[in-house]
Amino acid sequence: MNIGGDKRSDNSMYCKGTIFDVAIYDDVRSADEVLSDYTNGSQNTSGLLAYYDFSEYSDSDTPSTLPDLSGNGNDCSLSQSWITDMELPENFSYSFAVVGDTQIVNRYYPQYMTNIYDWIIDNADKNNLKFVFGLGDITDASSNAEWALAKAMIKRLDGVVPYSLVRGNHDTTESYTRFLPYSEFKSQLSGSYDGTMLNTYQFLTVNGIKYLIFGLDYGAADEILAWASEIIEQNSDCNVIITTHAYLYRDGTTLDEGDVCPPSTSGGYNNGDHMWDKLIKKHDNIVLVLSGHDPSKYVVLAQDEGENGNIVSQILVDPQGTDSSLKGAGLVAMLYFSEDGKKVDVRYYSTVYNMYYQSKNQFSFDINVIEPDVSAPVAPKTQINSISFNVTLTANEYTGKIIAALYDKFGNMTALKTYDAQENVPVVFPESVTGTQAKVFWWNGLDTIIPICTQSVLDFTTQTGQ
Repeated sequence: MNIGGDKRSDNSMYCKGTIFDVAIYDDVRSADEVLSDYTNGSQNTSGLLAYYDFSEYSDSDTPSTLPDLSGNGNDCSLSQSWITDMELPENFSYSFAVVGDTQIVNRYYPQYMTNIYDWIIDNADKNNLKFVFGLGDITDASSNAEWALAKAMIKRLDGVVPYSLVRGNHDTTESYTRFLPYSEFKSQLSGSYDGTMLNTYQFLTVNGIKYLIFGLDYGAADEILAWASEIIEQNSDCNVIITTHAYLYRDGTTLDEGDVCPPSTSGGYNNGDHMWDKLIKKHDNIVLVLSGHDPSKYVVLAQDEGENGNIVSQILVDPQGTDSSLKGAGLVAMLYFSEDGKKVDVRYYSTVYNMYYQSKNQFSFDINVIEPDVSAPVAPKTQINSISFNVTLTANEYTGKIIAALYDKFGNMTALKTYDAQENVPVVFPESVTGTQAKVFWWNGLDTIIPICTQSVLDFTTQTGQ
């Protein structure tokens, strides 16, 4: 129960006055009993479940928890709406940004879309930002104007930080795939279910910690979950992050058919509980699930045990109700990770008000991660362009193809080149392509691919040229 309002932040029926005290009973109170309680106090009356006295506290000294004076132990958790003087978490190593449903800002307060992406870009270095997650409902009416604005904002992240996108139920499939064609984004992705942006995955390595990030369509169908499951099984050394529009409900349970607007009745297939049973609980390397869809003023965290004994952290971020009631807040949820990736500090920041929203939304939790590969580079490398080098073959006969793949500082492939095998193969990547590392292979044209570098990768931050 929320005192003063319910969990939907667009609720207009909240108390607009001052609450002095609250008494909660487990029985019916007559008019005379209510008057007696009000006049004489209700701390010791029968049937009392909880009693809170707010009158002795001011805004400046109100504790985060108010005791239940009935003695039943039902203490009240309080949350301050705005925090201005909060510092970044101590000793964090890197961060991810989460952009929940932008539908209200995009349609009704479009001037604040710029605030969101300005803040992310301007603070990328300060936050050592490694990835930005989008959670769907990018638009509200899926209009051309909304899509044009959203795409312009999203593309500003290119060259700054990698990101992922998913479709929400307010984003029509036709508009989503037309404005966000796979061809424009595939250079930073590792694969797609059907050659569109509806269901994609990509790899990311930070501090030697390998992440496999999925963006799954709204209420993804069984065949999509099976596709994701197969890729997860093939990459057991990766920490898997699942993003989709609808998964977690505001009460911290998986969204099911009894909740508001489940996918199974609103244009999708699998609800949150279905996704948990069919995919998420089955893999011990799924560590995090991120979703939006259900309006909540709070960043909701649920941690549940999978069938292999692993703990899966699941987070709901959906600011649409807050954007509605505040006429645009431009909220971004920041996840700050420790160096080993096992501790996460959450901060929920309004890029419009330039303050943190709700003290309850600033918290920390532990996350299960697979131990990092200590041999992998820890610090991000500086990207360079105009990369070229020569490959010299020493075979007596030259057949098949030479394949060269270029990767950026985040471990994402940025370009792929193939050449006919010959004694000397000049490999050239154009100036428009940047990278830090390359891998070179020989392909016999059939079923054999052999790495031919003397090192596993060519590192262009320490060596250039041939």
